[in-house]
Amino acid sequence: MKRQTWKTLLTCIISIVLVCTTCFAVFAENAADSGEFTVQGTTLVKYNGNGGEVTVPDGIETLGEWAFEGAKVTKVNLPDSLREIGKYCFFNCGDLAEITLPVHMWRISEEYAFGFNSSLGEIKVAEGNPTYKSVDGVLFTRNGVKLMYYPDGKSGAYAVPEGTKAIGKTAFCEPGMEALNIPASLRKLDGSLFSGIPALKEITVSKDNYSYHAVNGVLYGNSHNLIAFPAGQKTEVLKAEDFEKGLERIASAAFLGNRNLKKVELPEGLQVLGGYCFSRAKSLEEVKVPASVKEVGREAFYGCSALKQVTILNPSVSMPAERVNGDPLEYCIFNEASKDAVLCGPADGSVRKYAEAHGLKFEDLETARKKAAEETLRDCTIQGSILVKYNGEGGEVTVPEGIVALGEEAFEHSRVTKVILPEGLTSIGHHCFFGCYELEE
Repeated sequence: MKRQTWKTLLTCIISIVLVCTTCFAVFAENAADSGEFTVQGTTLVKYNGNGGEVTVPDGIETLGEWAFEGAKVTKVNLPDSLREIGKYCFFNCGDLAEITLPVHMWRISEEYAFGFNSSLGEIKVAEGNPTYKSVDGVLFTRNGVKLMYYPDGKSGAYAVPEGTKAIGKTAFCEPGMEALNIPASLRKLDGSLFSGIPALKEITVSKDNYSYHAVNGVLYGNSHNLIAFPAGQKTEVLKAEDFEKGLERIASAAFLGNRNLKKVELPEGLQVLGGYCFSRAKSLEEVKVPASVKEVGREAFYGCSALKQVTILNPSVSMPAERVNGDPLEYCIFNEASKDAVLCGPADGSVRKYAEAHGLKFEDLETARKKAAEETLRDCTIQGSILVKYNGEGGEVTVPEGIVALGEEAFEHSRVTKVILPEGLTSIGHHCFFGCYELEE
């Protein structure tokens, strides 16, 4: 009797399995053949539809890599069967405005699963999900320890909640966030995490955080490194004294996507300029790198379309590898930068060799100094060896060699910030620098 019962039970189980398998096969075939989705097994490989509101079929357990990338979807309804979202799944879905992660979702890729979704103001999570939660529209792990994704459509100021210890490596793409506060609990950050956020003007840090601090809205680490200079800061000129004293390293992508900086003078004592440091800083024209810098990272000035000149003073600075098997590498510091950009450095040294290896325009320091003097000459009225009047727009000015006297009121009320005087200068007339309110050195 028992044997007969077990046989009957086993027959029922096999029948149920066969029915379920057949049903799912029909579902998968129908979904795949519908044209809206490409499905393999329980994975939605690709969405092929025209956009709008989309409902992912029940039974799908995984959204594959790039599945909805670039799609014009506005709302995506996810089934309770969904468990996993692959990398770049909703990348660049600019119209996506609404999505709720289902109750059984347990894994979301940290590599741009959501990224460049300008219409997405919040990421919702179904009640009872044991892995994730939404806090004011921001996606966190259930225990609140890790911030996973900050929606690009969310704007204003944001304070990362106390208790957050980590942030996903692509948690921030291009949100409308203007100010960011880092709590005491946050101990480890990816160097480029807050770089390139277009609207971000200021970063502040809890006074109880012993790993990071901020100076004038700029994020620094406590090991003498600059981590992130907000891309939306209005500053146009950065002088050496504007940086924190003792600075030794500027992190990779620290100035990424900056929109306003035009001229930067880096401080003496700095040793490393990280890769992609000024990448896509669209207004940047001039950068002066001090002799203390020992290493310049790859593609440091990538995409700097307004770049005119980068001066590197160390004759033996380490530059990115020049050539492999006779071919230039793709990591040149001026990749996609202005074709008119000039690399300036000592007449003999690694900077010149690097410029020649990559076909870059090069100018030695003495030639650059003479050109600066010639520009000053065009801005000045000179009689004999006397500079009678400066007529330029201001900034840093080098008085040419051969000038022995600055005349009365020569620089009066000009907007000079720094004036370099020649060794042969013997006299300065009365009121020469009167009313030069921007003169610092």
